[in-house]
Amino acid sequence: MQVTCKNCGSVVRVRPSHASRTKFCSMACRREFQASTHELKRHLDGMRFRCKQRKGWADRGIKCCIASTEELLNILGPKPAAGFSVDRIDVNGNYEAGNIRWATQKQQMNNRTNNIFITYDNKTLTLQEWADRTGLSKGCLHYRHLSPRWSVEEMLTTPAKKQAK
Repeated sequence: MQVTCKNCGSVVRVRPSHASRTKFCSMACRREFQASTHELKRHLDGMRFRCKQRKGWADRGIKCCIASTEELLNILGPKPAAGFSVDRIDVNGNYEAGNIRWATQKQQMNNRTNNIFITYDNKTLTLQEWADRTGLSKGCLHYRHLSPRWSVEEMLTTPAKKQAK
């Protein structure tokens, strides 16, 4: 009888009497699967904790609608690399299929409710994203944004003055 490995997807031949309990092609695949499942469980527990404990989240009605690590894995797929974590695409939406993704820390920092968004040349980006594009520091852009004498165009296109050492 043939069974498909839950970790790598390879097909292995097993005795019919072992088919119901054989889930992996090797012990290495089993350990790898258990490690990734453990990490997904940490992500899922973190999502549930934030929904219950974070100030403002319950007020905004944010819930975790994912019941298990298997469901989370089916929605997101495996974690692409170290440094990625679960992020809600719509910061006011629930943790649910269609509203979660694997994201880097930088992507998550640009997806916050307290970001400053600036629209210029039909593009709306966060202050940090404009800093990355223009080569100006975020602090410089923030100062210019708060100052009433800077137009959006001047703010983003005027080079920063060199600081004396």
